[in-house]
Amino acid sequence: ANRNAKFYRRQFGIYARLSLDEILSKGLYFFSGGVDQDDGSSLPYKLLMFGFGFFILITISSYVANLAAFLTRSVPDYVASVEGAINAGLKICGHPALAEELQFKWPDANFVFSKSGKEFYGVLEDYQAGKCDVLAVGREDTMMDLELLNMFCDEGLLYTNSLVLENPVAFPIRPDL
Repeated sequence: ANRNAKFYRRQFGIYARLSLDEILSKGLYFFSGGVDQDDGSSLPYKLLMFGFGFFILITISSYVANLAAFLTRSVPDYVASVEGAINAGLKICGHPALAEELQFKWPDANFVFSKSGKEFYGVLEDYQAGKCDVLAVGREDTMMDLELLNMFCDEGLLYTNSLVLENPVAFPIRPDL
């Protein structure tokens, strides 16, 4: 009877190992996206690859879930254009050198122009002080000032592709023009 029990225990161990080996093989096939793995590899290697594949699956799944959550969130305070700011009744901070042109182009807008004389830093200070709700600044005017860009980021501001003002600059080709 003892001999028979040893035989069944050994037989159970063999079947358990074969089952585990087959489960790991099929799991590796599943986690690797259907790419066949080495059939002749050892059980420890398959176990290691199974763990690595499971780690990659969990990592990619969490990345995709986070990306989907980020892309589907709504941004209720987003203003994409001057028209949107006018329709929402928002105050717009603008550079004082462009006051006349901005008021001519957008007569219905509620502009606030900085009187501090600090260029774009003054415009940002007015925004931080709550004097206005959005900024009308050009990307090309501020892109090279990293300190100012960092301050924009700290305030949660971003650039849009909306055109606020075109200011044509040209030189005459003849003196009599």
